[in-house]
Amino acid sequence: EFDASADASPERRAPRAAAPKSPAAVEIERSIVEIIDEARDVKTFRFDNRDGALPFDLPGKFVKLCLPVEGRDVWRSFTISSSPARPEQLELTIKLNPAGEVSPYLFRHAVPGMPVRMKGALGGFCFDPDRHGEPLTLVSAGSGITPMMSIVRFLKDRGLERECNFLYGSRTVDDIIFSRECAELASGQPWLKYLVTLSQPGDDWTGSAGRLTPEFLLEQVPDVAASRVFLCGPNDVMDQLEAALRAAGVPSERIHTEQFQKAPAKAVSRD
Repeated sequence: EFDASADASPERRAPRAAAPKSPAAVEIERSIVEIIDEARDVKTFRFDNRDGALPFDLPGKFVKLCLPVEGRDVWRSFTISSSPARPEQLELTIKLNPAGEVSPYLFRHAVPGMPVRMKGALGGFCFDPDRHGEPLTLVSAGSGITPMMSIVRFLKDRGLERECNFLYGSRTVDDIIFSRECAELASGQPWLKYLVTLSQPGDDWTGSAGRLTPEFLLEQVPDVAASRVFLCGPNDVMDQLEAALRAAGVPSERIHTEQFQKAPAKAVSRD
């Protein structure tokens, strides 16, 4: 489980003065309607939001979940992976953190019909098509793919044929999240370029091999200076990529970062 509530610092975000005001976050119960196995130790929890009571306007935002762990209310933040163009359902795609509290609880106890207390949608790390007109470069590693998936799904749902480079770093082929859906999206959408690189590829892997490095990013997107870039993943990887992007001429206001931090094993309530 990860703490996604620490959004990009203000200097890393696009100017917000002209942005329309987002709907206020609400605290509410939503019921699980389906649980989907996505990859090794990764599940998607789909929640019923048919009444639209939890507002979700822009891709990249997150919700806080509250679970009763060992008699305590424990809050954790998770990015919404579904598209805000389909607000009737909210999907949270969560990687198991064995040392955490909330993700093990969900993996052990969650079943369809189970109500979960949550607050959202929250966050400033988001794509706004009315303000972000540039080509997109989405770069993520591991479970950092979740906000990128929300963005790509939103582009498709809204019919926004925005040039989009979608680069993803994973450990092995079994760890690739949304593998089939991303491949199908890329094959059917000419505006989308999807590329995976594996740090521990097997003998049968024919794609890119190696870590998600600045060299890899600049090789795959040579005109990145014209892009609006979204980065999400481990701190050290994202820091290196952000520095390389700035050096390559991407203005700081067009670099959005979300750094996922593993939640402590025993954390106090955060709400």
